Amino acid sequence: MEDHYFVPDEVAAVLKIRFHIVFPVLIVLTIIINAGCILVTMRPKLRAYHCNAYIQLMAILDLLSSIAYLPFVFDNELCLYSSYYYAFYFTHFGLMVADCLRTFSSYVLLFLTYDRFLAIWFPDRFKVIKQKGISKRMFIVGPLLAVSFIPVMCMGHVTFQPNDKWLGLAGIKVSNK
Repeated sequence: MEDHYFVPDEVAAVLKIRFHIVFPVLIVLTIIINAGCILVTMRPKLRAYHCNAYIQLMAILDLLSSIAYLPFVFDNELCLYSSYYYAFYFTHFGLMVADCLRTFSSYVLLFLTYDRFLAIWFPDRFKVIKQKGISKRMFIVGPLLAVSFIPVMCMGHVTFQPNDKWLGLAGIKVSNK
C-alpha cells in the first residue's frame, strides 16, 4: 500500500497563507531592496572600498535567489504540481539552484568576515589579500558549491497523487507515520 501525502486542513490553510501571501510580499521586498543596494554600491566613490565588492556580490546573489524562488512560491500548492514536468523541474533543479545561491551568499558573508578579521588583527596579511581581490576565492567556491548540490538534485523524487496532482519532494521522504 502506497503512502499518500496528506496535510490536515488547518495546516493546509496556514501554509497557503504563508505561500501565497507572506512569501510573495517578502520576496518582492527583497528584490526591491537588493536592486537598490546594487545600484548604490555601483557608484564610483563606493566601488573604491574593498568591502563593497562583497556587499554587492551578496546583493546580486540574494536578488538571483529571490527571483529563483518566485515561480515556486506563486504556483506552489504544498509541493503539489499539476504537471509532471513542472514537478520534476522544481524537485530536481529549481529549488536546488535557489538553495545553492543562498549558500553561496552565506560563503560571501563568511569571506567578508574573514577579511575584516584580517584587517583588524593582521593588517600586513590583509594588504596582500586585498591586492589579490575577491574573485579568485569566489571562482573556487562557486563551482564547488554547484558540484556539491548535484547529489541533492538526484535525491528528489516525483510521485503521482490521487487528486490528479504530482508531488515533488526535493531530496526528502515524507511518511504519515
